[in-house]
Formats: sequence, C-alpha cells, structure tokens
Amino acid sequence: MSQYKRGRNFEYRVKKYLESLGFDVWRLAGSKPVDLQAFDEETIIVVECKGHRIGEARLKEIYNDLKRKAKNRYMISLIFYKKKGGRLAVYPEKVASIVFGKK
Repeated sequence: MSQYKRGRNFEYRVKKYLESLGFDVWRLAGSKPVDLQAFDEETIIVVECKGHRIGEARLKEIYNDLKRKAKNRYMISLIFYKKKGGRLAVYPEKVASIVFGKK
C-alpha cells in the first residue's frame, strides 16, 4: 500500500473516531491547511494526522505549526498519531482529555 493510501486510511480512522464522539468532521482536500476539521455546537478542532510513530520533539514542532494555522484563538489544535501496536494517540493529552472528557 502506498504512503498516500496509508495516510488517507489513518485520516478516515481518526474521522470515524471523532464522529463517534458526536463531532461533525470534514476531511480537507490535499490536507490544506490541515487534515481534518471537527466541530460541534461548542468546539472547533483542527487536526493533523500522522499515521506512524513519532517522537516527542517532532510532535511539539508539528503542534506549534498547527496552532499557527488555527487562526482563531478559540480553535483547538490536536495531533492524532499511532503508538506502538497501532493504538490511536492524541497530542497534547491534557487538551484532549479536557475536550473529550465532556463527551
């Protein structure tokens, strides 16, 4: 399977997960400016998906870039990525626990 297809499949996995929590989710063409946008009545989330394991330093770098792309200060920025064994993980965890804790 090509890298593009693996990435796209991972984006759909994250999309399905967010929809299961009650969010409406848009997958953006060409991943521009982000991979996904999720929203409900109270929350807007911009999402970057990384369908592979990734180090902490790189997560921070991507997160800072994602926050710059979230032009509105009320938008929440999250990165979904794979942990060992293919488990879905979210960065930063503290923000995710607040956002998803209300669901």
